[in-house]
Amino acid sequence: MIDGYKGHENVPSNVKSVRFHPSVTKIGNGAFEGCIGLREVVLNDSLREIGDEAFHGCSSLQSINFPSTVTKIGASAFSGCSSLDAVVLYEGLASIDVGVFAGCVALQSIIFPSTITEIGSKAFHGCTNLRDVVLNDGLKKIHSSSFESCMFLQSITIPSSVDEIGTRVFARCVNLREVVLNDGIKRIGWYPNGSGSFSNCTSLQSITLPSTVEQIGTITFNNCKNLQEVVIYNEKIQIGNKAFTNCSSLERFKFPSLWARLDRIIQAGQRDIEAKLDNIPAVEWRAGELDIPAVHQEIERNWGMETLVKVDEEKLSVVKGLISYHEMKEATTLYNMSTLNKNNDTSNDDGVCEINDKLQNMNTADIVEETVSVCANCGKKGDNVNNICNKCKRVMYCNAACKKKHRHKHKKECEEYVKLLADKRNEVLTLEAEKHDEELFKTPPAEDCPICFERIPNRNSGQRYNACCGKVICSGCVHSPLYDDQGNEVDNEKCPFCRTPHPDTQKEHVRRMLERVKAGDPMAIHNIGMYYRDGTYGFPQDYTKALELYHRAGEIGDANAYNSLSCCYNNGIGVEVDEKKAEHYCELAAIGGSATARYNLGNKEYRAGNMDRALKHFMIAVRGGYHKPLQMIQELYLNGYVTKEDYTKALQAYQAYLGEIKSDQRDKAAAADEQYRYY
Repeated sequence: MIDGYKGHENVPSNVKSVRFHPSVTKIGNGAFEGCIGLREVVLNDSLREIGDEAFHGCSSLQSINFPSTVTKIGASAFSGCSSLDAVVLYEGLASIDVGVFAGCVALQSIIFPSTITEIGSKAFHGCTNLRDVVLNDGLKKIHSSSFESCMFLQSITIPSSVDEIGTRVFARCVNLREVVLNDGIKRIGWYPNGSGSFSNCTSLQSITLPSTVEQIGTITFNNCKNLQEVVIYNEKIQIGNKAFTNCSSLERFKFPSLWARLDRIIQAGQRDIEAKLDNIPAVEWRAGELDIPAVHQEIERNWGMETLVKVDEEKLSVVKGLISYHEMKEATTLYNMSTLNKNNDTSNDDGVCEINDKLQNMNTADIVEETVSVCANCGKKGDNVNNICNKCKRVMYCNAACKKKHRHKHKKECEEYVKLLADKRNEVLTLEAEKHDEELFKTPPAEDCPICFERIPNRNSGQRYNACCGKVICSGCVHSPLYDDQGNEVDNEKCPFCRTPHPDTQKEHVRRMLERVKAGDPMAIHNIGMYYRDGTYGFPQDYTKALELYHRAGEIGDANAYNSLSCCYNNGIGVEVDEKKAEHYCELAAIGGSATARYNLGNKEYRAGNMDRALKHFMIAVRGGYHKPLQMIQELYLNGYVTKEDYTKALQAYQAYLGEIKSDQRDKAAAADEQYRYY
């Protein structure tokens, strides 16, 4: 036992109990790391900060009670404390850092105080016995993989203060049956390179997406095989590619907001819409609900079959059109009346614009048949009144002569309407461009080593992919010796994560890689694609298969696969050269975190003379750990395109990256062998 620990003593590895001196305000990084016999920790009331990995790997520690004075708990502070079953957090703590309780397999419950605003990446990753999680009002961000593989978690309520759920937050929570999303959340894993926020939640049967949800990312609900019901309150929601892939039980999507609009139409006396809806096959709209069927499409891939599941867009479009058309009937009359009296109050201009936008998207045949069948010049009615104004597409005539005669009366209104539509279209295009740039110029999150929980170096020699478990492990952990539970060094010719012996033949390497492909591992799929491209590892050279695998890997999360696709379209490898597609896939790769792709985009903007955009790309690539963009920013500075402040920020960003990846363990590996050099 250590009584009155002051924060600077050498801690023997066999210590079982620690009490802290009242003067201690901070526990340093790694202070008690690896003390596998430590069972009891009594923290003092003056303590304010617990450093990174302070108690990492204390596998005998059973409980911890944080005093109310603690405001910061460092990254991985209690990761790997496999016996820790009770944690009490108090008000004042602002965030849960990266990997703080990762791998605490005995932890069963956690209640968050009201002061928590963020939950870091992998904060509770692999807490397999975690059953009860109470999130606080005031929480804003839940970062990637924070509750991944919490296999006993059965329900979760996301408070209205949360506006975004990161990638793979609840992935592989196989017993998660109930998810309550409150109004306020806007995005669920909206990342083009992959999301999987609720992937492999095989017990989830229904999900309700509130009206505030604007975007759902790629493969968000992938492999939720028992998901039967999806309720969507925002009919304009953006749903990422393959969001519901392999949801084999999903047959219908419910749209309560469409039902509410439909009910108002029927209550207003427009009962003719009922017969029209009945003529749309498989659409159900009675009993207070409006259901659109799901479309299932089986696709055979090299790695097996997958089922694409999505809403029947064609039927949804028809239903929306019918509802909008009937809503417009009365609104059109109001608009026509408003144009006759332009001296009236103009406060309804926005409403008129909205009405006309909807009119422009109506089915023209329906409008002609039911509302526009009178010649605007002579007043003649009938089927022969079918000569429409070529510009505004709103006014009908019985012949060309009437159109010409009426032109001087209609000209001003026609031009105003056409200008209105053009302005609206330009506004939409501008907003879309701004939205695209907002997504493009986001700095993607960094990946951490699953063993040391330190940032993975960008340099290829600073990391290694292991086909046995599908983990990317840093060079330091690859080179370090392995130890058993008693602290004895064991054979290091094994994977440091899953302890599987390294493959001793090419055949075994390929077999493991194909097993990872079957498991849906995007990096393995990309690797097999490269084998097909190059004709290596016993695979025939086949560009078609390589491209298919690149597409598949990119869609489920491998940014480098999108970069490979970009190179293929840029250089004509297996496809015709297509600069637009090359740029498209390069952007997807950059958004997903490929610093090389980001550098390529910066060079493209540099050659085009767009120095501001080039600088943005280069800065993100520098923060991602790529040194070449730093040289480009220096060149921009020397040529007067950017300021000294910009260049200084780039240097500081790269220095910060080096600080994040640097560790004694990795330095030892690099010193021992050049193949482990990581910067």
